[in-house]
Amino acid sequence: MGCAAVKNRQDKSKDIHSINIKKDQLPSSIIDSIGMTFHPDYVSLSVLKVGTLAEIIRVKHIPTKTYRALRVIPKHRLIKGNIDPNTFSIQATLHSKLSHPNIIEYIEHFSDEKYFFIVTELCKGFSLLRKSKQVEKFSEIEASNTMYEILQAVEYMHNNNIVHRDLSLENVQIKDFTCNTIKIAGFDYLSELGPDGKTQGVYGSLHFIAPEVFRGKYNEKVDIWSCGIIAYILITGKYPYIGFHKIEQVGKMPFELTDEKCAGFSGELKNLMKKMLDMNPESRISASDALKHWWFKKNISKHRKSQTNF
Repeated sequence: MGCAAVKNRQDKSKDIHSINIKKDQLPSSIIDSIGMTFHPDYVSLSVLKVGTLAEIIRVKHIPTKTYRALRVIPKHRLIKGNIDPNTFSIQATLHSKLSHPNIIEYIEHFSDEKYFFIVTELCKGFSLLRKSKQVEKFSEIEASNTMYEILQAVEYMHNNNIVHRDLSLENVQIKDFTCNTIKIAGFDYLSELGPDGKTQGVYGSLHFIAPEVFRGKYNEKVDIWSCGIIAYILITGKYPYIGFHKIEQVGKMPFELTDEKCAGFSGELKNLMKKMLDMNPESRISASDALKHWWFKKNISKHRKSQTNF
């Protein structure tokens, strides 16, 4: 596939003071924010997620009467976690450059001296993590359809010199209950590759983080490793690091895809998985080449046939 051009957009970031938001309208906590208008154009409706770093709220955009997701990040939490307060502004700017049907749409971001606010498209469905718990194990046909959409988004990011660095079941969303369209989310650790084609920093989630992240600089292939782990969990219903509690343990004892762990896999799937979970990032398969793999060609066509039978 050819390189998809990044859609240029006007920078929508705004300082909170420039849009006349009153101090007493800012949410001091997630509970206080419910049902309270904290911005002239938005009213908060319900809590979607409470995290250690941020809260995500379902909001209504009054001018367009549409529903969106608002991420509220208190800056004091960044300071406590030794995270650069400018990080989220940088991530939001990178996210604003991405426009793809399998990526959560960026809408705008703004801030004041206490908070960062990031507004994105709202998914009415649920995460792939929740679906994986309901289904337990995906068939190869079901998994191939899901992984194909994930890898299309990953290919697009990589073609535009951007690495996600935190792909996981939780950061893959299903658009709504009537449509199984996949949407990549969780853009806290987006990074642009440098002139040497590398980036650095230990970012990611337990089970999904690539082993080379702990060894210094790395390239976009860290996302391919994460995709391989996602596929493995969907198909086997098993997580790779049973008993691990600290992310650093992954660097010392990385997951190895043995023949025993591939038991029950088709020959095509086993071949692709070994290429995605190659310990050597230089020889690890790219997103573009993975999408051309025979496992997808065989199973995507079967999925489409099954869909036409309903």
